[in-house]
Amino acid sequence: MIAAQNLEKKNVTPDDLKPLEQAINDLTHKLDTHIRVTEVHQGHVIELVQSHEATLNGNGDPGLRVRVDRIETSANVISRISWTGLVVALAAIASFFVNK
Repeated sequence: MIAAQNLEKKNVTPDDLKPLEQAINDLTHKLDTHIRVTEVHQGHVIELVQSHEATLNGNGDPGLRVRVDRIETSANVISRISWTGLVVALAAIASFFVNK
């Protein structure tokens, strides 16, 4: 009722409001389209996150974290064995020269 009174005071006819109605309908359509596109994009992002989660932590198989930990452990063991072998070799060389 107040809207009708305001229309009469400003001499606005319903035909004057049609462009506004069309603009609102266009914006509503664009918003609906954006929401649908966003939902599809969000679904794709969720799939990627789940795929990365499976790769990192494994999905019944060792994941990257476990594999990297195993590689680091192997590297440490090889390093210790190498240093031990080097020390033994140096001690053997030193004892050879000391005994001469």
